[in-house]
Amino acid sequence: MGTGFQCCGLLALLDVVVLVVSGLNQKADAASCNFFRGSWVYDGNSRPPYNKLSCPFMQDSFDCQGNGRPDNLYLKYRWKPSGCSLPRFNSGLFLRKLRGKKILVVGDSLSLNQWQSLTCMLYAASPNKTNYSLRRQGYNTIFTLPDFGVSVTMSRNAFLVDVVQEKIGR
Repeated sequence: MGTGFQCCGLLALLDVVVLVVSGLNQKADAASCNFFRGSWVYDGNSRPPYNKLSCPFMQDSFDCQGNGRPDNLYLKYRWKPSGCSLPRFNSGLFLRKLRGKKILVVGDSLSLNQWQSLTCMLYAASPNKTNYSLRRQGYNTIFTLPDFGVSVTMSRNAFLVDVVQEKIGR
């Protein structure tokens, strides 16, 4: 239930995070823009930045259409924050700004979904589709684009906190 939204809706959320981090939204007034409040709006001109065919290493579990999603209207929605608008995510520009850097994504299956989306967008923006690596090292999966010196590591861990009961507090 909700797999289509979860699967592909997080892509739009990732776009928001990437835009905030990379500083691409220079038109937004910082005082009035709230990236965390807003709404999903239909954009008939919108198209996804990648699909299963353009991302050969995309896991089957993240392929909404391949898993039987009968429609594709959910791909036409974008996040509209309160008080400002976001430009469309530019994978090529983001890849160039990322040159020589590393990103670490830590988390569970939701973080894995976002990592998968980010790596597919970066791969789609790379002009040399044959020069990439994807390797596992323990609990880490590392995606590298050597032409840009970029790596994006996913450290998957379902238990990020240690629950300890203490007698003090509430």
